[in-house]
Amino acid sequence: MTRSRTMFTTGVAGLAVLGAATGGVGVADAAVRPVRVAFDVRMLDGGGTVLRQTGSFAGAPFGRGRADIRSAVGKGRGAKVTFVLSSSAGTVRGTGDVSLTFSGADVRYAGTAAIVSGTGRFRGVHSRRLRFDGGGDMSGDHFRVTLSGRVAGL
Repeated sequence: MTRSRTMFTTGVAGLAVLGAATGGVGVADAAVRPVRVAFDVRMLDGGGTVLRQTGSFAGAPFGRGRADIRSAVGKGRGAKVTFVLSSSAGTVRGTGDVSLTFSGADVRYAGTAAIVSGTGRFRGVHSRRLRFDGGGDMSGDHFRVTLSGRVAGL
């Protein structure tokens, strides 16, 4: 057997062992995680076309912590959203584009979101295909929001 053929055979055997050890899941696939995070936020004083909300979040894979949301009303499909999720494990930053539906004092939003960066344990996290849905009573104190989908990089 020639040296190049021996090296090729050794390389294929090594890949087979690696595949068996990971259950056939690729390294990139192993880092994909489902996301289901619920926000409970309240409107901050202010007004204008940028609405600010703050409160808490809880859910996989980010745990529990503080949520800060800014919605630029009249942008994109209805509002452009930025959000920051902060916990003792790190910070996650994201953006979204949502449509708005008003019925009296009630507002509902539905759209897409992306996670663009993370720090600490969430360094390297990213996703471009998340759902961002929620709403509440504009005269009330609490809004409920759900972020769902899959993220990579954890």
